[in-house]
Amino acid sequence: MLYNKGMPVVLYFRLMNNPKHPAFDVTKCKKDGQCSTFNFKYPPHIVDGLTGLTEFTMMEHKEDITEILQAVSGVHHGGKAEKAK
Repeated sequence: MLYNKGMPVVLYFRLMNNPKHPAFDVTKCKKDGQCSTFNFKYPPHIVDGLTGLTEFTMMEHKEDITEILQAVSGVHHGGKAEKAK
């Protein structure tokens, strides 16, 4: 995929269990309704679990994120469009 200045960039990480980070059970959280799209009030333990899972996932995919952001940054600063994976 080639990037251009007008193209928005979305990095999407689906909310799902990560076997490498078993400290938070997304399936249980969804089943209990606490991780529902329509729930806007989270108890502190759910906030801690979600932020911990998010941080772990971001660090796990750090190289991919960096590569994408560098490719996009180059285009937005007058660089040449690079092909991303």
